[in-house]
Amino acid sequence: MQRAFVFLCLALSMAQPTWAADPALKKFQRVERMLELSGASVMARHMADVMAAQMFTVLETSYPNDDVVRAIAIEEIKKLIAQESAPDSYFMKQLASTFNKHFSDKEIRAIIAFLESPAGRKLQTNQALMARENREIAKAWGKAMVPELMRRIDRALAEQDIKMQ
Repeated sequence: MQRAFVFLCLALSMAQPTWAADPALKKFQRVERMLELSGASVMARHMADVMAAQMFTVLETSYPNDDVVRAIAIEEIKKLIAQESAPDSYFMKQLASTFNKHFSDKEIRAIIAFLESPAGRKLQTNQALMARENREIAKAWGKAMVPELMRRIDRALAEQDIKMQ
């Protein structure tokens, strides 16, 4: 009887809940942790802010003389962005699924280790500032390419004997 009790205690101490034993679920949870550490929701909000700026332009066109309507719409945009970039949102779950598909569990663990290191924390701290700076660099780069792009388009059209009106 005593042996049976010891065996039962030993077996129960080694038993894990079903969810804990599921390697795919544990990996997905690590992916979510990685996204949390990486500031993915902050980046999602940054992307959403860019979209909001575009939406604001549409609002100005749609409601040019109605500041009250625009103010209400902007508040709703902000609420939606906050909701949709929360860690448990559909968007973040889809983002996690993408990482889960393209990275092995070992790679996810390595990314988490990096993000928890001093260099990883520094990356997280500076990420939003760098994104803003890079957006300005990208704008300037795109603007600088326009003349060359127009020359190439004009040349390609001329080579095909197409006249612009």
